[in-house]
Amino acid sequence: MTISEVEATRTAAVYLTGTSAGLSYPTAGIKDVDISRIYAHDSHAPEFAFEPASNLHLTSSYLDCSGHVAEQQGTTCVFLYDIGDSVIANNVFVNLNDTGSPDETAIDVEGRSNNLRISGNYFGGNAGAGIELLQLAGRPGDYSTNTVIDSNTFYGNGDAAGSQHGQIAVANDPSVTPSGGTISNNVYASSSPWGFISNIGGSPDLSNITQTNNAGVSTIYDSAYQFSNTQGSNGWREQSYNAGADWADLPTHDATLNRWEGSGGAFVGNFELQPGSGSDQWVSRTWIAPRSGSITIRGQVFEDGTTGDGVHVLIEQNGTAKWPTDPDYLSYRSISPADRNGYAADVDLTVNAGDILRFLVWAGATNTGDITSWTPSITYS
Repeated sequence: MTISEVEATRTAAVYLTGTSAGLSYPTAGIKDVDISRIYAHDSHAPEFAFEPASNLHLTSSYLDCSGHVAEQQGTTCVFLYDIGDSVIANNVFVNLNDTGSPDETAIDVEGRSNNLRISGNYFGGNAGAGIELLQLAGRPGDYSTNTVIDSNTFYGNGDAAGSQHGQIAVANDPSVTPSGGTISNNVYASSSPWGFISNIGGSPDLSNITQTNNAGVSTIYDSAYQFSNTQGSNGWREQSYNAGADWADLPTHDATLNRWEGSGGAFVGNFELQPGSGSDQWVSRTWIAPRSGSITIRGQVFEDGTTGDGVHVLIEQNGTAKWPTDPDYLSYRSISPADRNGYAADVDLTVNAGDILRFLVWAGATNTGDITSWTPSITYS
């Protein structure tokens, strides 16, 4: 099932519901679902719900969660229950309002989850936590295994009274502790009074969850959330390069598709990039450092298309490759259209004011099907 290029307002965007018939993992019901390029806003209820689903990919979508009304059982923008082998990557989840009801979180992983990855997303201004993880003994057969939360950016979540506080809120009963999983390489605003991980109703056991390299930061520049119809806004520019020429801003902004466009099919949008036809027509999401300091780059890069001959990607600072850093690779990484997970494009750098960082994408022989999802976040520590 493929659902893409949808705007939903004053209604739920996508509800996929079935029955698990009391089964443990693997989930029954709805499988092999790709959801991308959704703009949902002003809904009175959750904008997405998946229960159950497996091999689900939710990518490159913007969810403005404001407008939710109070619900006795709790409020959330995205509800997940009985979900497995699924990826939620490179989305924006913002503005879930304070309804006075419980939760008020952007994503509620309610229970029975296995191999769920939440990567490269931006969570901002939600009354409750950006992500809520529950696993409760009162529900027979509940489990939480192999959850991965990495390379996300959190800003100003979980401050409302009565909500689930912090950037990630966790609750589990002692008899049903999570099994495996990692929470790593995330960044969050250090000004948050509730910190990064908040415990719901006590001290959950996270001894089986690996936590590494999660950092509080001062200033956040997120390419998807701050995407603009004005070149240079918040330091971001959308550019292209043709052989024999220099880098230049893409000339035309398409308001309907919310992207900057150039020749040969090249474009850079708020979530996705497509290089021009031919290997010598590159595109870049470009950022110019406003001041000197230590920065952290976080993001996930993968193909949002399923055809074509793949793309090549890298991060440059003033023309010098800075990622990938693995010596077993060349100065770039190649991504095939069959790879829906891609790579965590995470790197820490020192910059001077005026330094130019480019997030480059170029094609192979053609650009057919080479739509690439990449929404880097840059933060000053």
